[in-house]
Amino acid sequence: MPLSVQLGLLLALVTSLMSVLGFFLKHRGAVAAPAVELRRPWASTVALFRSPVYTIGCVVATTSWGFHVGGWRWRRSHSSRR
Repeated sequence: MPLSVQLGLLLALVTSLMSVLGFFLKHRGAVAAPAVELRRPWASTVALFRSPVYTIGCVVATTSWGFHVGGWRWRRSHSSRR
């Protein structure tokens, strides 16, 4: 199996695992945060981000997205070099 395929599969695996981990961390942080009030969206958003677990979950999820984009860029840059 070519190295580019192996690297692409590795990036896909890392992306999926980090995505699930980010979801669980955000969920855990949201459960620990005060209830969301629809009439006060900014206060609710600030309250969510004051939960360190929620914030870490957002960082993990965003990093996962970065690996996803990196995997597509890797595939795109190496698929034209046949």
